[in-house]
Amino acid sequence: MLEVTKTHEKGCEYLVARRSLTDGTIVLFFSKNTGIVIKTSPDSETIFGDISNDWISCSDNTIWEPVDITITG
Repeated sequence: MLEVTKTHEKGCEYLVARRSLTDGTIVLFFSKNTGIVIKTSPDSETIFGDISNDWISCSDNTIWEPVDITITG
């Protein structure tokens, strides 16, 4: 289960989650440009579970907004 709990203004520390400002996709980043899609939206072309090493930097606030998440299993 994935729950977005709040947003914050904190800098980029890893692991971090970021929500795309264009389509709402949420990516869990392992480093500045490496991450996995953990939530998609109907408007998104990304697929849940996609991993990429060349995402636009998670610190680019014109593309991403920070989100806090809780992951339970």
